[in-house]
Formats: sequence, structure tokens, C-alpha cells
Amino acid sequence: MIDQIVIATNNLHKVGEIMDIFEEAKLKSIFLTPKQLKKPPTVVEDGATFTANALKKARELCAHSGLTTVADDSGLVVDALEGQPGILSARWGGVSMA
Repeated sequence: MIDQIVIATNNLHKVGEIMDIFEEAKLKSIFLTPKQLKKPPTVVEDGATFTANALKKARELCAHSGLTTVADDSGLVVDALEGQPGILSARWGGVSMA
């Protein structure tokens, strides 16, 4: 079993959701957020898709920590706005939610 897992977000709600998934699967691990790592990198979410951003976060934090890392990226995709704000959801209103 994996002893330590980095959850590549500082959003405490997302951390809780991911921990719940592992608990439901009956996997016991110690979870860390980037803030708990020594000098974590600032990952620029400049991918063209939610998947690209999640992979970038997971890969960079895994490379930094050497630990198994999980990440996600999400946002609002509104058909009436031609898919916007999409990957820019957190910045759409002018305030970052990260």
C-alpha cells in the first residue's frame, strides 16, 4: 500500500473530496497538500484542458516530492457561453479561488 500521497491542491474542499474517495475504497494513507511540502513548486495551470492542467499539477508535484500524487482540475462549462468559462472558471470573476 502507498504510505503517503500528495493531493495537488490547496483547496481544502477538494482535499476532503479526494480523501473521501480513498476512504470509501478502504485505502489508508497519509495525505499531504503542497503547503506541507518543502518549497513546493508553483504550478502554472496553462493547459488547454482540465485534464492537461490536472496532469501538469500531478507530474510537477510528484517530481518535486518523489511521492505518489493525485490531482484534478474542474470548472464551469456553460453551453450558452460557448463553453466558457471552462478552464478559466476560477479567474472568470476576477478572484482566484485557489
